[in-house]
Amino acid sequence: MSTFAPVIIVFLFISWRMRYRVIGLISVIAGCMALWHYQTILVHYLNWTYLIQRSGIFALFAMVFGVTLLPGRTPMISRIADLVHGPLSEQVARYTRHVTMAWTFLFATMTALPPIIFIFSPHQLLFILTNTISLTLVVSMLFVEYIIRCCTIPAGERSGMVEGLRAYFHYSSKSAMSKQQSRNNKPSPLR
Repeated sequence: MSTFAPVIIVFLFISWRMRYRVIGLISVIAGCMALWHYQTILVHYLNWTYLIQRSGIFALFAMVFGVTLLPGRTPMISRIADLVHGPLSEQVARYTRHVTMAWTFLFATMTALPPIIFIFSPHQLLFILTNTISLTLVVSMLFVEYIIRCCTIPAGERSGMVEGLRAYFHYSSKSAMSKQQSRNNKPSPLR
């Protein structure tokens, strides 16, 4: 069951952010009950379970970033940059769109990585190799993106990762509070 803890936590977070969170939470609880019921069977397929878990998490990240690249949407990194700096210049908007594309590509690549390692290496190495390679790829991406950002974006229009995360979480908490207030202010249909 602990093998699925990261996925369960992600689904709990997603369910909590959903409009119909009760349905999402009931689905997560039902999934946990099924995992508990079939745990003796799943132990025999632990390598497959880990493979599906790793690829699933990376696919989820690729989807979250990729969906924001659709027409009419604001790319994920653009949204965060806008929270930190306010309205973005054309150059920064173009740059943040490209960075969002790069992260989407990286997560899509990392989705394919566990099956490739699973097929071409001993199954005992799956956990070690995917963690090592994944961490190396993410750290490398952060480093390369930072260097490119420093070379292409003027100093007054760029910020660090900490400022971006702080602004994102601050915005998320304000957004959640305003949604809750608007729900509380709606008149009851029974009146």
